[in-house]
Amino acid sequence: MCIGQLLRPRRLRAAAARFAAGALLALTVATLAHGASDSPAIIESPRAKLTLDDYEAEMAKLTPSARAQFAASRVRLGQVLDNMYLNRALAADARAQGLEREPVLSRQIELQVEKLIAQAVLEKLDRDTGAAFDANPEKYAARAREIYITQPDRFRTPERVRVSHVLIKVKPDRDEQAARQQAEALQLRVAGGAALPDLAREFSDDLRTKGNGGDLGWVAASQLDPAFAAAAFALRKPADLAPVTKTRFGFHVIQFHGREAPAQRPFAEVKGEILATIRREVVDETRKAYVEKILTDPAPKVNAALIEKINLEARTTATAIEGSAPGKP
Repeated sequence: MCIGQLLRPRRLRAAAARFAAGALLALTVATLAHGASDSPAIIESPRAKLTLDDYEAEMAKLTPSARAQFAASRVRLGQVLDNMYLNRALAADARAQGLEREPVLSRQIELQVEKLIAQAVLEKLDRDTGAAFDANPEKYAARAREIYITQPDRFRTPERVRVSHVLIKVKPDRDEQAARQQAEALQLRVAGGAALPDLAREFSDDLRTKGNGGDLGWVAASQLDPAFAAAAFALRKPADLAPVTKTRFGFHVIQFHGREAPAQRPFAEVKGEILATIRREVVDETRKAYVEKILTDPAPKVNAALIEKINLEARTTATAIEGSAPGKP
């Protein structure tokens, strides 16, 4: 893969527009750890070199699954490599001009490094807390059972029905009246003994279920359009048909197959789900406690007068934010 294949003139302007944030971070890292690397080059020129290690460090911000999905798109992969190379080359120019030694930029670099390190320590805390939980999840079994007992609705499967349908949409060549008439004609055919799955495969406009004969499987009312749910759940006997039903999707011929009553899922089935929720809570609570301790122990000294001065000076010069109260601090 070479620079000629990656950089496209139509993307250079957009990439340059993103330079301010990206190049600052590139300059930050390059200033602290600029040197030779044994990692294979992805893009290289006399101006700059972008390596596989650089790409993997950038992608480390994403989850493994998101990383794979991102790299699977050649367009997105090319765009990110374009931008990374551009940032690296611009950062090299900035170093050559000594820009990183300018007071404001130097302080911005320091602040960017602090943000990265601060995020790293919190992520490490999350990993350590999660690992400790995973080492002894049974420690939280009593808490999991308490949640199961006190919040039963969370672990109850709703009433469900199994239905099939044929959808007839309103189209440019089929107005609402024509769509309804076609649905009614199909319903009469089903009532007369025609197999709804056959009609669905031939006539249905629901491409998701057309191939399996219009079968929606077992569904709860919350998964359905309200009008469709009302019609489907009013049915009682297998093979019963609902009146032709209009929804925002079009007109439906609906046939009933069966019903499942609501049921409480056993604790053994949901225990893992509850423990996963508790794990997230423990990780969040641990991080929150850690941050609160930093903010209070020892208590930091706050220069309230200086903060007030900054705020007052800004209020005398700032343009009011749309929707905010005039002159409100």
